[in-house]
Amino acid sequence: LDISQIRAGKIKPMPTSISVVDICNTVLTDIEKTAQDSGVGFNKKFGAGNESVWCDSNHIIKILTVLFDSALEVTPAGGAIETDLKLDGDRTLITISGIKSALVTDRHKEDPSSLGEFENYLSNKQHDSGLGLSLAKQLAELNGGGIALESDDSLKTSFVLTLPEKKA
Repeated sequence: LDISQIRAGKIKPMPTSISVVDICNTVLTDIEKTAQDSGVGFNKKFGAGNESVWCDSNHIIKILTVLFDSALEVTPAGGAIETDLKLDGDRTLITISGIKSALVTDRHKEDPSSLGEFENYLSNKQHDSGLGLSLAKQLAELNGGGIALESDDSLKTSFVLTLPEKKA
């Protein structure tokens, strides 16, 4: 997969109804060993529901892998990555929060595709998800969603993945 193929319309999503909790747990299971080796924990706030979204499951797994890996790369030993799941109207929000990097600025909050410095930082740390943040953003948009970056004055920076629910 690459951005040029997405932009050229050569990559088409194959949406199905997928469980957000199941897909998050699948990705977390895959990176759990790396996190343990790095001394990073996970706090999950999935609530009582088992929300479903209407997306290409392979794309969502790749997106979540990039976001969890990115959070893992900037979260120091002893820290934790928080994952929160919420419904917002007809959208499902998955928030993945890690430790704030000095490379995240207000410009990046406005346009996550401009996360070049942040992405380069992750690449230089041998980030091995196989996809960059720009590609993850393109895949999210291809599936009717998006990725936003939120940062506050605390040490926390969050990626917010928005996904559409299945329409009746």
